[in-house]
Amino acid sequence: MKLQDADRLFTTADAVDRQVLAVRGAEGAELGASERKDLLTRARAGEPVELVAEAVTYIQRETPNRNFVRFRAGLLRAFARSFRGQPVLRDHSQHTLADRGGTIESSELIQTKEGPAIKMSLRLVKGWAVEGALDGTLDRFSIGWSSNWREKGNVTCSICEEALWGGECSHWPGESYDGIACEAVIQEATGTEVSAVNVPAVVGTGIDGIRAALSALGKSDIQPGAKARAEEKPMKHVNKLLGLAAEASEEAAGLAVEKLQGELGSLKERLAIAEKAVEEAKARLETEKAAKAAADADVLVEQALSEGRVTKDQVTTIGFIRRLAGEDLAQARLFVAELKQVVPLDKAPASSAPPAPTPKAGVVDVNHKALKMLGVSAEDIEKHGPKEGAL
Repeated sequence: MKLQDADRLFTTADAVDRQVLAVRGAEGAELGASERKDLLTRARAGEPVELVAEAVTYIQRETPNRNFVRFRAGLLRAFARSFRGQPVLRDHSQHTLADRGGTIESSELIQTKEGPAIKMSLRLVKGWAVEGALDGTLDRFSIGWSSNWREKGNVTCSICEEALWGGECSHWPGESYDGIACEAVIQEATGTEVSAVNVPAVVGTGIDGIRAALSALGKSDIQPGAKARAEEKPMKHVNKLLGLAAEASEEAAGLAVEKLQGELGSLKERLAIAEKAVEEAKARLETEKAAKAAADADVLVEQALSEGRVTKDQVTTIGFIRRLAGEDLAQARLFVAELKQVVPLDKAPASSAPPAPTPKAGVVDVNHKALKMLGVSAEDIEKHGPKEGAL
């Protein structure tokens, strides 16, 4: 990075190797190998040759670049457009006219597999630039840009999202914190040039520039105790979560945590007791349901006996009535009501059970198959039960 005019922060940003997409003639047609060779001979002979090179000059990947500088995602589209009309240089030589090789004709944001990228059309007119594009040596790029870095909050920290300087941030771009690399995030910037280079984004350039900027600000512009406050900030956040004052001591926070842990243990015990009570209640309910089902079955069997619809020696049928009553009492009552009388009422044993409901006309016998599944013989079904399909 370089400081210029004491108000602007210039740097080169990480680009990508060998990203010339096409080389076209002045008329716009892409050049083949033979055309390139012919134009290269003419250019080296001093004849004026004009070309347009399409190139990807910057990619913003998810991983940090080599100078640990990235641009705010929402800025990228406008930032890419801001390069239109800016010069094409070599090696970021911004003060030597001979090092200008042409002009950025167009610049736009595109999406690539590696991340958002800036694609440019470079109109090349100077001999060194034309020759480089034709012989393949102009194939690596780095962008130059400016930003109002003195405005607080225009350059933020990727770790804490605070202003990188003049605030509470104590992190340094390029250094790692808990395994995460810190980056300078540029909030607003304008493109100033693109340069043909041998090695894009020299390692450490961005870090040195940011530190130089911090030094240039002077001690009076840097908030005293920033690092200490940055270390205190997580503690303030914890205090807030604990319901304490932001300035509460670490000891007070520790006591609050111990209290919460005790309350949590008590809640866990109460929860375990409640869960046990629920399980016991469920067991009692199941027992009561089983007892009621058995009682209902007893009443229904007694009713069937008193009405002469079954005899005590019809163990299979009585067992079926009991099981059916346990699953569906209404269906069991319908089954009993459909059974034919096998014992005259004057000879049937007395019973205090209430009379069974009279079956409605047209009720289809749904139990014939069930009797067969229980092993009741066809003879017994014919003798004691309703005929299959009777209406």
